Amino acid sequence: MKRPCPFVNYWLACFLVPYKYFSCIFTLQGGTERSEKNLVKVLNPLCGVLVVFLLNGCILGQQSTALSDSELPGISSSLEPGLRVYYKSGFYRHLNQMESDEVMLGYGRQGPPVALLNHQFNKTEVFASGEKKGVGVFFSGYLKMDTPGTYRFQAMSNDGIRVIVHQTRVVYDPRFHSDRLSETGEVAIADPKWYPITVKYFQRKGTARLELFWQPPGAEAFVIIPAAAYGHVKADTQ
Repeated sequence: MKRPCPFVNYWLACFLVPYKYFSCIFTLQGGTERSEKNLVKVLNPLCGVLVVFLLNGCILGQQSTALSDSELPGISSSLEPGLRVYYKSGFYRHLNQMESDEVMLGYGRQGPPVALLNHQFNKTEVFASGEKKGVGVFFSGYLKMDTPGTYRFQAMSNDGIRVIVHQTRVVYDPRFHSDRLSETGEVAIADPKWYPITVKYFQRKGTARLELFWQPPGAEAFVIIPAAAYGHVKADTQ
């Protein structure tokens, strides 16, 4: 989904109010050539700030917005299998050192879709990144959740990982580390649908591992999320 630049009106107001204020002062003081130059010195930086924020707002406006529940793919929708994946090289120590989700989507190296997250790399190539170490990975797509209720999530990772399902962060273990199980997180759904999921992960060096588990409503234990539960839309900009 595309949206108009969300900050334009706000930042126009932030510019116009000071402009009107300084213009009134200039007029009341019977502005001289010198005071006019001073006014320009004040307004020029404001113009620069305005341009920066307008551009930033327009760039953000080109990014996708979260879909409302009514816009999500129905449970019977036929999606492409697996998650879309994007790569960026870097020896990260923390997820906050990675590029933003928007940059990963817009400028990351796109690889073939990943069917499921159940991988132990043992110093081999991380997915299809072409890298054995020093790589950030961003997955995006949908998760088929066909039973209303609360889903619990957990990950075994090496190194950092963050998982967001339907705008809720369910897994967060952001630092570099050896193999370890994350704390559990959960999200509740009311209707059977395909719900958005993103996974942000990095491999610094040494061995690497990424396994994503869930416990659907009524299940007795955590299991690897099956490939049939992952999907993506080819033309999707989310």
